[in-house]
Amino acid sequence: MEQEAINLKDDLKKYKLSFFPFTLNLLYGIINGIKSISLLITYLQSLPNGNESGFINASNSMYSEAFLRYKPSIYRRIFYNLLEKQNFLNISEIKALGRFCCIDGSIFPAIKNMIGASYKTKMNAIKLHLSFALSWLLL
Repeated sequence: MEQEAINLKDDLKKYKLSFFPFTLNLLYGIINGIKSISLLITYLQSLPNGNESGFINASNSMYSEAFLRYKPSIYRRIFYNLLEKQNFLNISEIKALGRFCCIDGSIFPAIKNMIGASYKTKMNAIKLHLSFALSWLLL
C-alpha cells in the first residue's frame, strides 16, 4: 500500500482523505463488519485514539470522492502482490476444508424455435450448472 501511495504523486498534499488513510479506514470497516460508510464515519469518530492509529475523520462526500479517485486497478495490484508474497496453500484451516466448490445453476432465456430449449412447458430456456473448485490447488 505504501508503494501505491508513493506512486500517487502529491496525493497526500491535495487530499485530507488520501489513498493510505482511505484504504486503512475501509479495511478497518471490512474487518469489523461495519455495513456502511455512514456507520464507519460514526464508528471512527467515536474511537478514543483514532487519529493516533492513522484513521482520518472524513465526511460522506470525502469518501464518495475518494471512491471515484482511486481506481480498482490499484487495489487489484495490492491484492496480487499479497497473493504472491503469502503462501495460502500452507494454511492448515484451508487444507482442512478439502475439496471446496461453488456451484451455480442459472437459467438463460432461449429463442422460441430453439430445439431442446424447453425448460418448462411455457418457457424456452437453458439451465446451465457450473461447478468451480476453489481449492483445487490444495489437492
